[in-house]
Amino acid sequence: MKFKILFGLFIVLIFISGCAKDSITAKAIDDLPIEKKLDVEAKITSAEACMNVVCGSNSQCENGKCICNEGYKKCNGECILTQDCCTEDDCDSGESCRDHKCIPDNCKLNEVPDPAKRECVCDDNSKYCAMQKKCIPKENCCMHADCESDCRCVPTGRLAVLCIKSGKTQCKSVHPDRPESFFVAGVRYDVKINYFLQDNGIDIDVNDINHVFTADAVEKIGDNVNIYIDTVDDIGGHCKKDN
Repeated sequence: MKFKILFGLFIVLIFISGCAKDSITAKAIDDLPIEKKLDVEAKITSAEACMNVVCGSNSQCENGKCICNEGYKKCNGECILTQDCCTEDDCDSGESCRDHKCIPDNCKLNEVPDPAKRECVCDDNSKYCAMQKKCIPKENCCMHADCESDCRCVPTGRLAVLCIKSGKTQCKSVHPDRPESFFVAGVRYDVKINYFLQDNGIDIDVNDINHVFTADAVEKIGDNVNIYIDTVDDIGGHCKKDN
């Protein structure tokens, strides 16, 4: 009997102690200046709202909602670095957003996009030739010094046989350094190759209007007028004996 009474008194003391603690905490908050009091109450409310909220990487919960940490931004439900792209609108003209990095849409022949640099660089099988101002296959000569004394280096290049069709078809071999003029159905078309692309496509100007298309495509350049690539040939890149 005595044990039960003592145990009951112990429970009552614990209850009183807990209530007293809550009273002291509440009183301590009430004694704070109004600005600090509101701040403390806001933090308590936010913590309670976030009790059952789980946020993803680079984010934290505030007032029951997940927000991105400083230096990050929201992108399709995740938080990415502020400088990374989320959509094409975050990139410059001529670039696409891939894996949150802006990379060039089209790289020249023997080049690949480098997301870190946001530019095209030579692919693994190529080297940059400053003399020719482009990437060339590693085994190709870059300058005359790469050849024997009685030889010279023939620059690496590529030419294409382009065809313009408008009822009749006219085809010509076009070199990037030598624009060609086509006459089809009484109309003149001045064609200049700007450069070849990594996917065997081509960037050209037809009557000063730019066109970019792949090797298997037919590009419209006027009403019922199309241009396409017939064949492509690699030239140069070797040492040639002087005559």
